[in-house]
Amino acid sequence: MLCVPAGLSAQTDPPAVAELIERTWFEGLPIAEAAQLDEADGLWLATQLADPDAAAHHGNIAMALGACACGPAFEALEAFASDGDGPGTPPTKSRRALPQAMGLLARHDPRALAWLQTRAQAPPPEPDKREPRRLYALVLQGLGQSGAPAAGTQLAQIEARAAASGDAATARWARQALRRWRQSR
Repeated sequence: MLCVPAGLSAQTDPPAVAELIERTWFEGLPIAEAAQLDEADGLWLATQLADPDAAAHHGNIAMALGACACGPAFEALEAFASDGDGPGTPPTKSRRALPQAMGLLARHDPRALAWLQTRAQAPPPEPDKREPRRLYALVLQGLGQSGAPAAGTQLAQIEARAAASGDAATARWARQALRRWRQSR
């Protein structure tokens, strides 16, 4: 659970930030705009990510936190990711935003890179587990988005291992992530 000290949290909803996260972006949240957010915006976003009433916007909130790398971004994203499978579990769409948000954040915070690397080290889920496989593919994309040298090495190893074992889907995801990694550098 994320705790933001009362003295540090924003007093009101920053209108520009609220408009940014509440909008439906057909091509995804504008990362360049989100990267311009400041520390106060990051604190407000962190409180919104922990608020079940803002659940409809949690995906955009996660992406904005990852892009701005401000406030308690990592702590907020990690707490959101570890909510478990109970009634407060983030909806699937929001869960899918987490690896990409961590990939953006990994450019500034090594803890986000470690979070992604840990999840990528696990064997890929079985083919009949559609949503876990999709999340695994998104973790690989997050690694690619980080642009970190260690991420490129890990993605190359995952691709080689998947190709050797006949897991064509995982090998393809790793190749795609490697392309993204090269573009992010």
